[in-house]
Amino acid sequence: MEKGIENLKNALTTLIKVGEQIDAATSDDGKISLWEGTQIGFKAIGFVKVFKNAKEIKAEYLDLDSNEKQELISFVTEELDISNDVLEEKIEQIFSILIQLNELIKELIPKGK
Repeated sequence: MEKGIENLKNALTTLIKVGEQIDAATSDDGKISLWEGTQIGFKAIGFVKVFKNAKEIKAEYLDLDSNEKQELISFVTEELDISNDVLEEKIEQIFSILIQLNELIKELIPKGK
C-alpha cells in the first residue's frame, strides 16, 4: 500500500541466502565444515540490517495489500532454491500462509506497538 515492501524483500533475500548456504553446506555429508561455517557466517552478516530495520519490516508487513502479498509470495517462490524440493515446497506454503495471515496478526497486535 503506502509503505512498500523493499525492507521485507531485503530481509527475505537475507533469509533465503543463508538458508541456501546452509543447504549447500549440508547437502553432501550432512555436516558443516569450518570453511562452510565461515561462508554461512558471511551470508548471515545481512541479519544485522534485518534487525536494524525491524520496525520498518513490521510496518511493511502490517501494511501489505493483496498485490504486495502476491508479489512477496512470487518472490520467495522464484528465489528460494534448495536441494530438497519437498522441503522447499513446504517452506513456500508456510510463507504463503504467514503472508495471508497478516490481517489477523494486525488485529492481535495492539495499536502503537
